[in-house]
This record gives sequence, structure tokens and C-alpha cells, in this order.
Amino acid sequence: SKESLNQHTGHTKGRNQYEQKGLIRFELPFDGWCTKCGRHVAKGVRFNASKKADGKYHSTTIWKFGMGCPGLCGGSFVVRTDPKNSDYVFEGDLRRKVEEYSSDEEQGHRALGELDHRDQEKALSKKRDPMQALERKQDDRERARERAA
Repeated sequence: SKESLNQHTGHTKGRNQYEQKGLIRFELPFDGWCTKCGRHVAKGVRFNASKKADGKYHSTTIWKFGMGCPGLCGGSFVVRTDPKNSDYVFEGDLRRKVEEYSSDEEQGHRALGELDHRDQEKALSKKRDPMQALERKQDDRERARERAA
């Protein structure tokens, strides 16, 4: 039959869009901005992206994902894997949102990034406690009055 002939000769359309067109469904790992139109692109937004190998780090393949801006500016986003730092590199017209958390050791506060998951759960449960939230609001008001005076 025609199908079996195509399997042996290698002339198949492919089973999915990656095999057919080289496209995959890619979800942004971080918030970012388009440098052309200034549009905010949130973490988790999905794109049909082209996927290409861009080299190796030891035995790990470095992948490059190319996609377009969801706005009408025509910007092109490129996200490349960085296995050395276990991270992603944003290239092209995409700028990554950098979130920094300060660590104030003098007052006993620590940034969530410095805690292991058990300590993070404790810190988050304290943040969610209504009485703790009320006390924090009162402390914030007092600090604001001190700064204003």
C-alpha cells in the first residue's frame, strides 16, 4: 500500500507538528518584555516555537527556541537553554524580568530564595496567617510614620 511504501522510502508527513514543520509548543519560563513594542509577556504564555539544536555543553544539547512577539510589532524572541547554570538565556527582542529579593539579616528576615523548601513553607504559612498580617500592617504603618516625621 501507499502508506507502507512511504514508511520505507522516508517520504512521510510526520506524526506531529515538530516532525512536519519543526514547531513545538513552548511555555515561557519567566516574565519578560518585548524590547520593540514594550509589551509584557507573562510567565507561562505559550507559543508555537521552532526548536533547533545550538551546540553541546558536555553531553547535554543546548536548545534554541524561536518565536514571535504576541503583539503586532514583528519582534522575534529567542530563548536558549543554559545547562551550565541550569537556566535560560533570553535573546533577540525579549528582555527577561529580573526579580531580586533583599535579605535583611539585621531584622531576622531572610529572602525566600535562601531558604530550603521546609523553611519556605513555614515562612509562607506565617505570611498567610491573618493575625501575623495584621501585625505586619501595623508595623508598616509605624515605620511609614517614622519615615514621614
